[in-house]
Amino acid sequence: MEFNATFIVAFISFVIFIIIMNFILYQPIYKIVSKRKQMIDDNYEIAKTNSSKSKVLLSKREDKLIEAKASSRQKYSKAFEDANSIRNEKITEAKKEARNSLEENKTKAQEETNQVIEPLRNEVINLAQLISDKILKNHEEMENIDNQYIENLIQG
Repeated sequence: MEFNATFIVAFISFVIFIIIMNFILYQPIYKIVSKRKQMIDDNYEIAKTNSSKSKVLLSKREDKLIEAKASSRQKYSKAFEDANSIRNEKITEAKKEARNSLEENKTKAQEETNQVIEPLRNEVINLAQLISDKILKNHEEMENIDNQYIENLIQG
């Protein structure tokens, strides 16, 4: 291989061409590529941050859901217990009122019965006295009749 002036000129022009291309083409492309790489890295970091934030928010949401479910269960059970308590109170109150009403009705019925029985009792007593008076009167007459009959039989 021969090294002559053409080769050296071609080599120097190639080096100058590379330097010029470096300034004109490669550095702007490198800057664009590095900017894009930086943008991609930044977006990746933002995405990672957003992902971790979303995981935290999701976990908080799930915790709130669990708390809300527990709270609603407690409220439901409390409302159910309150309703049962009110129902039991109302039932007890109704039974008490029914007992009181029954006692009042029994008392009224007893009083009415006594009011009806007392005059009837007096009437029965009066009738019994009348009947006994009539029986005794008839008995005396019967005794007299029997005595007369016995005397008539004895005499004759």
